[in-house]
Amino acid sequence: MKFRTIFWLPLVASFSFVASAEPNEAALCKAQGYPVGTARTWFMDPCVRVGSFSNHAEIPGIFGGVANVMQPAPKPLALPKEEKEPAYSWKVDAQGGLTVDDYLKRQPAMALLVIKDGVIQVERYQYGRTAEHRFLSNSMAKTITAMGIGLALREGSIKSLDDKAEIYAPTLAGTIYGEATVRNLLRMSSGAKFEELYNGADDLARYGAAAYKGGAASGAKVITTRLNPQGQHFNYASAETDMLALVMRGATGQSMSAYLETRLWQPMGAQTSGLWRAGSDGLERAGGNFNATAQDYARLGILLANDGMRQDRPDLGGE
Repeated sequence: MKFRTIFWLPLVASFSFVASAEPNEAALCKAQGYPVGTARTWFMDPCVRVGSFSNHAEIPGIFGGVANVMQPAPKPLALPKEEKEPAYSWKVDAQGGLTVDDYLKRQPAMALLVIKDGVIQVERYQYGRTAEHRFLSNSMAKTITAMGIGLALREGSIKSLDDKAEIYAPTLAGTIYGEATVRNLLRMSSGAKFEELYNGADDLARYGAAAYKGGAASGAKVITTRLNPQGQHFNYASAETDMLALVMRGATGQSMSAYLETRLWQPMGAQTSGLWRAGSDGLERAGGNFNATAQDYARLGILLANDGMRQDRPDLGGE
């Protein structure tokens, strides 16, 4: 099987387009060298977004904890690169002949990789970022968390996805999330009322404030209103993925990072350590907050596109 084409496009922010060398560079504070924010400002302030989204794991005090480390592979998966970038072009509505340059002029992307058959076709960086920077995953980390649940299920540490979360995470007993099955947390269908608006006054903010003080289990206790029976309705809620990190720690006796280091990050051939922000309880904030280089995200994409198999190491994949 050949590696399929992978597109990886982490975005810094959404702004109305203003023509410039790099989109919105003034609003993103190029003149200040793309500064790094603080534990209070890193997410909401556009001026520090580039610096914070590429140095997230090093900002002191976020979530009241530090970053858990996933060490790289002794022998990373090779990512050869085409000597000459292909002349990709496409059409959108009446606009034809659009190119990678056009995309980057319009989109505030810190990094863009295009990979075909395991070979880098395009590798571009903006805003002074480089291949050495680690970029914040945001909610792509939810996929990594779900992969961890799948591995724990395959190994038997989790007996059934239809087990209640509180079986593996007793600190969730008596909460809506504790009553939810692992499957329904994966599907974000616990039935809990949870608004995630990123305005500092939503349920995500209430959950985050409680989790900052006492960990994810404390955050679960402030989510008390049930709108639906579990399993009936999808409702996007990052807190439900955080609950899966509690399930993983209870089921495996390890943090998500420690568990996945030897089962995912190293076997897939990561070249650089992955850093996952944790709270004061040492538990990864699994709904996001993972940090890795663009090339290591690409390696993960290659793995996913090929059903968990490595063409160069077939002994590492399969059942």
